[in-house]
Amino acid sequence: MEEKIYQVNSPLEIQYGWDKEGRPKIFSLNMNIYRNFNRFSLGKAKDAYSELMSEPVKELPWFNRIEIRYVLFTGSKRKVDVSNICAIVDKFFCDVLTKEKKLSDDNYSILPKVSYEFGGIDVNNPRVEIYIKELL
Repeated sequence: MEEKIYQVNSPLEIQYGWDKEGRPKIFSLNMNIYRNFNRFSLGKAKDAYSELMSEPVKELPWFNRIEIRYVLFTGSKRKVDVSNICAIVDKFFCDVLTKEKKLSDDNYSILPKVSYEFGGIDVNNPRVEIYIKELL
């Protein structure tokens, strides 16, 4: 059987509301931001991410077992910790996969391998490319 790999792109930031002055509230998908957010704002950010990512995820098939590879493309030459960004994208994205019923769960028996890597700098389209490989 032929190996099938699916790709979905994730943003590095998500708008999760508006402040009192009418400016957008932005959540950067980064562990440093995540750990300092209050739970109410974090819930709103996760919901906004889920809403944005549910459309591309709906196009995916049901998976029994998968591995996921996250490839980070930053928008500047500023050096970042790849795992600080990819860990939050992974957490949010796996929640979307289970919410949209593409995975029954995201525990190690269903998702035994996750990897992060730096893909380069793309000032016009910073993102995390997500590659899902079904395991047979």
